[in-house]
Amino acid sequence: MAGSFKWKTLLVGVSVMGVLVAGCSSNSNNGSNSNSGAKTNTPASTAPAENTAANAGATDPAGPKKGGTLTVGTFSDINTTNPIYVADTSSGDAAYFMYSNLLDYDKDGNIVAEPWSLLESLPEISEDSKTYTVKLKANAKWNDGQPVTADDIAFTFNTIKNPEAASPGISSYDKVDKVEVIDPQTAKITLKSVYAPFINVLVSSIVPSHVLKDIPLKELEKNAFGTDPAKAVTN
Repeated sequence: MAGSFKWKTLLVGVSVMGVLVAGCSSNSNNGSNSNSGAKTNTPASTAPAENTAANAGATDPAGPKKGGTLTVGTFSDINTTNPIYVADTSSGDAAYFMYSNLLDYDKDGNIVAEPWSLLESLPEISEDSKTYTVKLKANAKWNDGQPVTADDIAFTFNTIKNPEAASPGISSYDKVDKVEVIDPQTAKITLKSVYAPFINVLVSSIVPSHVLKDIPLKELEKNAFGTDPAKAVTN
């Protein structure tokens, strides 16, 4: 009985010692790892301030170059690049690079005359909100070098609102009663009645009357002619 008790006591003692040894070993390893980590961590190298400043101010000495080729992929066929008939995203994306708008939206969604817009300023609107007088920039040109004129505005608007042209934009332009050419750079657009969203209609492109006016309406969709510097090679 006594022998059995001694063996049990001895086993318990060995077990306790094992636990203590394991604990010490674990703590020792943790401490070793911690110290090792502290020794191996080194600060990231940083470039000298003068080098950073020099790199930040570096520019391409050649600068932008005129010309080149821009390849744009679309998820569907481009049906037309004539803005009178554009009604799908792919066609619109292609036409975007060929035509300038009369007015444009700025980054905040406001309608403005940007440096690349065709109009030199926002339209002058009559007190009854039915007449919009617009003035083109003197330097606006088509890609054949001919100036963009008020005749082009009148031709575009009258074509779109003509039911025989079958333009998808007719629902916005049929609010227009008439377009008068005041001078080569000025057009007066009169609405049939007050139409508050009409200013948004001016965020659109026009087409050249001197190129397209003699083309039959049924063939007009397959003819396009952009504003400078875009050049339509094929349609």
